[in-house]
Amino acid sequence: MNISLFNPALKDNQGNPSINLGDLIIGARVTEILKEIFPDAILREFSTHAIPLEDEIDWIQQADLILVGGTNLLSSSVQEYNQWKLGATPQIYLTPPLADAVLCGVGWWQYQDKPDTVSQYFYRQLLSSSTPHSVRDSYTASKMREMGMDNVINTSCPTLWNLDGYKNIKTNSHKKCLTCFTDYRPDQEANNTLLEILLAHYPDGITIFPQGDHDIRDMSNLKTFIDHQDRIELLPHDISLFFQRVAQNDADYIGTRLHAGAYCMTHGLDSLIIGVDNRSVEISKDINLPVVDRNDFQSIKEWLEGKRIFDPVKIPLQGIEEWKEALRGKVKGSESKNRSLRQGDIGSSQPNASPRMNLLNLGCGGRYHPAWTNADYIQTGPGVLAQDLMQPFEFSDNTFDAVYHSHVLEHMPKRYAPDFLRECRRVLKPGGILRVVVPDLELAAHDYLQQLNKAKNGDRKEIDKLEYLTINLLDQMTRHCPGGELLNYWKQNPMPVEEFAVEIHALEVVRSLAVLRDPDSPEEYRAMQTSFNPSIEHSAEKIGQFRISGEAHLWMYDQVSLKELLLDSGFSSVKLCQADESGIPDFNTYHLDIISDGSTAKPESLFMEGTKP
Repeated sequence: MNISLFNPALKDNQGNPSINLGDLIIGARVTEILKEIFPDAILREFSTHAIPLEDEIDWIQQADLILVGGTNLLSSSVQEYNQWKLGATPQIYLTPPLADAVLCGVGWWQYQDKPDTVSQYFYRQLLSSSTPHSVRDSYTASKMREMGMDNVINTSCPTLWNLDGYKNIKTNSHKKCLTCFTDYRPDQEANNTLLEILLAHYPDGITIFPQGDHDIRDMSNLKTFIDHQDRIELLPHDISLFFQRVAQNDADYIGTRLHAGAYCMTHGLDSLIIGVDNRSVEISKDINLPVVDRNDFQSIKEWLEGKRIFDPVKIPLQGIEEWKEALRGKVKGSESKNRSLRQGDIGSSQPNASPRMNLLNLGCGGRYHPAWTNADYIQTGPGVLAQDLMQPFEFSDNTFDAVYHSHVLEHMPKRYAPDFLRECRRVLKPGGILRVVVPDLELAAHDYLQQLNKAKNGDRKEIDKLEYLTINLLDQMTRHCPGGELLNYWKQNPMPVEEFAVEIHALEVVRSLAVLRDPDSPEEYRAMQTSFNPSIEHSAEKIGQFRISGEAHLWMYDQVSLKELLLDSGFSSVKLCQADESGIPDFNTYHLDIISDGSTAKPESLFMEGTKP
């Protein structure tokens, strides 16, 4: 059994430790939990802070389980702030280099708005859509559900799982205190006041643990620290010294760091956490973790006096066990699948379930699969063949078991379509399947008419939806410059009825938003971000060149006209399909029409298949 663990405790993939020593505490706990669940597993760890190399991605994807260790990893805008480093181009957010990862105690970075379109798409491709994810608090669970991911269990943070029933009251009479401060949320006034309170209560002094790499710098500038250096010990930035200090068991913990506090609690120290961000505050709401606001000095004093201000900690033990059992089931299923592959009994869920089939994907663009022969007018990716699709194909007769093309036919003049389809028939083996996907004229017209009736009441939102459907119906047939009115519409931020646009165009609109809203977009993408000026006059020559460039739609099809076209081109058994239906064995596993989260790549499409007699 092989497990890939994305561990925040690693600064890089050379094994160097994170500079935030709290990452080491939580990373060690996640590793410990994994070994408890899977004692015989081969565990390979990767950093969340560094982009994995290609050979590492191969190993990660072949593992029986991809687990992501707990941290504040998730964000409502991954293009602005993304702690999980998987790449640096907009394409990463459309096609992440891995999939089916499972979260362990992961949380949301900070309080944010609803996840944006690109972030929702990114996480839904990256994370498992079936196995439940362990998240650290209810706030994170709610943000996951806003993205349409309901397979979430609030287990709280793994560093706290052993604290069920923790009394949350100061019972010892220690004369020393261990504390922490937070470099990314500095507040000199609050920190000075806290130090003064602690110095007044603990006669034998204070030890400061610098969990962050800038904590020593910040502490050294505090007036109370400077005035009382004889009673304050500042540890070096070294996790082992913190562990040694806790092991002496002669101090209480009062500080702003969540994971340092969790470690102290699990090792028997009376502990109080000072809340400076959403992490400890949200966990406290869920499980009664002893957390007070950094300016609530009255509660701090009451706790120091031994007064009960919290109920005992209540860990969601049932949820934790449910998540662990789901993890065991996932790994068991993966092991069984891999064993079948090794024995040659390849199941229908595998992308290579029919390894001897010869498959052709024409006009593939950026959607291709290594199990297929992929071709387009120009090379659009590794291994993609350059082929003029309106000329005879450079393939022999009776070569392929299946031919597929999506959103290709509508870019050809109507008169070219029969010859193109006859070429598809020629290269198919007898009994081979042609799968054709085109924009659905009937669906577009139906949606337009239905929305027209809704918009007649004058409701602004319904009118905005009508405008979008009008653009969708007409723009690609009438545009005379790249992107046209549709791209101009997508450039709006915020975009009116953005969720509605995603319902209609899904991957296509997300792909554009990933480029348009990337603050660090690479040079090759920036032309798309420039403002479209419809007042610029285009010469007839330029318009003509654009119209034959392949971008514009030159015809549209409905289920009647497309079926007639396929029958006239020599295909039999022509039938209408759903996006997830196909006579091509294991078609959905190639993620050409159905993407990894189970949704349809191009929902506005008509799907039809025919057979070569």
